[in-house]
Amino acid sequence: MTKAITYAQRAVVVAKADDPTATKSKKVSAGVAHCVLGQAYAKQEKTAPSITELKSAISLLKGEDDQQFALAAYFLGWDYAKTRKLTEARAILEEAVAISGPVQGPIKELLTKVNTARAAGK
Repeated sequence: MTKAITYAQRAVVVAKADDPTATKSKKVSAGVAHCVLGQAYAKQEKTAPSITELKSAISLLKGEDDQQFALAAYFLGWDYAKTRKLTEARAILEEAVAISGPVQGPIKELLTKVNTARAAGK
């Protein structure tokens, strides 16, 4: 896991996605790297840094790569649900659920669980 974090951090630096002249390719590369960081932190039970990285991924991937955006949204929704931030989880999952692809099913399942938990007042 440490190597994944190291390589993803390097990719973020090299991509320079915050540069105003950054190309779509650089934004997507940095977004995917932030998503990898978020997933790695989540596996280490470091939810706060995971959420930070996934939010960065979302901002870079939105409108640039729908499939990668949906993947990052799923993991962000998962982290929000895990920390009982159900309103935030629902918002990001609802944004991503309309994107067809391999992660659409898991997003629908997680969204149903979040909506059930919200209705139960958990």
